[in-house]
Amino acid sequence: MLNKSETVLSADKAPSRARKIVKFGDILYSTVRPYLHNMCIINRSFTFEPIASTGFAVLTCHSNYLNEFLFMYMMSPIFDEYANRNENSRGVAYPAINDSRLSVALIPVPPVSEQQRIIDNYKRIINILS
Repeated sequence: MLNKSETVLSADKAPSRARKIVKFGDILYSTVRPYLHNMCIINRSFTFEPIASTGFAVLTCHSNYLNEFLFMYMMSPIFDEYANRNENSRGVAYPAINDSRLSVALIPVPPVSEQQRIIDNYKRIINILS
């Protein structure tokens, strides 16, 4: 979940890894330890243009692809298995998938109406289980 508060740093105080511009609706996906599912949808505006660390992939959905659907897919066991495969997730203490391996992942692209139906059913099931 995205924090409600903002942290604003001057350019000289920002970490050198803070290089990726983030826009409303983007998905931030932690490429380090992908099995932890550290990710969120940028669902609010900021006072200043937000920037993410290179430890995150910034994913922007094109038209006819819903960010909630991509988010749910990236949380799925199918995607999780891909992201955490030995050839994709390098390192022992801090295994990480790099942007190039992430960019070639196969991701389903059903029609928007089907994406929305899946999202709605997922939310309905989550509400029943809560």
